Amino acid sequence: MYDSGDHKLDNSNYNVKDNNNFNVDFVVYKQKTYDLKVNITGTPEGFDKSILPVKLSKDSISVITPDLNAPDNETVEIGSIPLNTVNFSKTYNFDVPLKDGEINTSGSGNIKVSFDKEGFTSGDFTLYADNIDIIGAPAALESVIDPDKLPTVTLYGTEEAINDLSDNDVHATVQLTDIKGTGTYPKEAKIYIDGQNNIWSVGTTEVQIIVSKPKTDDESSSADSSEAE
Repeated sequence: MYDSGDHKLDNSNYNVKDNNNFNVDFVVYKQKTYDLKVNITGTPEGFDKSILPVKLSKDSISVITPDLNAPDNETVEIGSIPLNTVNFSKTYNFDVPLKDGEINTSGSGNIKVSFDKEGFTSGDFTLYADNIDIIGAPAALESVIDPDKLPTVTLYGTEEAINDLSDNDVHATVQLTDIKGTGTYPKEAKIYIDGQNNIWSVGTTEVQIIVSKPKTDDESSSADSSEAE
């Protein structure tokens, strides 16, 4: 028999009477490895997630589990990071999720996630009205982009891609499926770059949409007459 410090006890210090058999209940654990990863969300169609220089403070941890049939290695997603928040200066913190009965034997279960900026850069670009596609606009109304309130877009990517980029390459889509009446509406513009899978926008890009009733033929004729005078 041993004490809590794993030191063998001196048998002369205790006596066991009338029984030479003992029943001891204990849990048998299996050691396994969790390979850690994060999920990047909100990526444009065709975006190459593999180019992102993700750095984890620990790539894996060791755990013990009471599930003796568990695999020796398992990939675990510790959390999700929206792409439009990745700017190389921010650090994210996640706790490794454990299953019931599992114990982390690698110390702290808090993982810090950052992005290595080597080989990457950023730039500010103007989003032109002609490069914004309006989707789901009310059929009976006219919807246009307010040209006086066009935003500046901050883009990140590889140095080569950003240095070769111009304002004309920046495109966006705006959803108006929830608009039913006239007015001026601030709406989020989803940024994308044609032909590029290694550039992303940071932050939320907002544009102003003017929704109005279409002019009648009489109104158009009156306006043309006024201009002629």
